[in-house]
Amino acid sequence: MDSLELPPPHVLVFPFPSAGHINPMLSFSTYLSLKGVIVTFINTSKTQERIDLYSTFPARHLPDAQEESLPRVPSVRFHTIPGPYQDPIPPSPHGTTLEPPQLASFLASIESQCEVIEELIVNSRSSDHPISCIVSDSFFPWTHPLAEKLGIQRIIFWTTNGMTFADITKMRHNYRSLSSKFTLI
Repeated sequence: MDSLELPPPHVLVFPFPSAGHINPMLSFSTYLSLKGVIVTFINTSKTQERIDLYSTFPARHLPDAQEESLPRVPSVRFHTIPGPYQDPIPPSPHGTTLEPPQLASFLASIESQCEVIEELIVNSRSSDHPISCIVSDSFFPWTHPLAEKLGIQRIIFWTTNGMTFADITKMRHNYRSLSSKFTLI
């Protein structure tokens, strides 16, 4: 490596353990990898089993994978974290969507893995390619103080479509406008 050449960045990608969050973040990770970024993808054992079953998915579906200048198989490192939670998302009485109390409990159980994530990042500092950025699901706001504590960047990855994002933003704005005019008892 030339003395002026910077080493490739190393990104830690952390999706919410649900297919609708994992798939877009895995595709994003694959694109980053194809562009030379080192990617460590955090997942659970059940998620890893599913990824292993479909291990050729990213290379098959990315048009960039056909370019001669890019590797045909992306290099995404997978890191499985332990957890007190079960995955995929535990079923609710009304289907596969979590009810608010279940979702809060589920998110808290994932947040309990903060020390494991911190240890992974700290341990990477002794390697040739330390983790320099966390790309986390929008469901994990606790990754922001973790990134600040460790002195690295944090990026939120919004896994839903733009219209949903616009709707949520508008609802928050409308709620703030309404809540300033009314007192909730």
